[in-house]
Amino acid sequence: SHISNEKTAFAPAKTKRACEVIYDQIYNKIVQGELEPGDRLPPERVLAEQFQRSRPSVREALRMLQQNLFLYTSDAADEAR
Repeated sequence: SHISNEKTAFAPAKTKRACEVIYDQIYNKIVQGELEPGDRLPPERVLAEQFQRSRPSVREALRMLQQNLFLYTSDAADEAR
């Protein structure tokens, strides 16, 4: 028989999008001090290879980091804030 109560109620399992995983990794390096203000990130192409994800996913993660003021773009290079 099917048992349904609060003990067996689960939230939907959600998989993070690639850009969110990339965001989290870069964010954590900033918070932990591994990336410091003025540090330059590798080019988008290199980041895509390292994360084994598409350049648009990397671009979206960088955009999210910029929106949250963790990155700024200077001379087309992404730098940690």
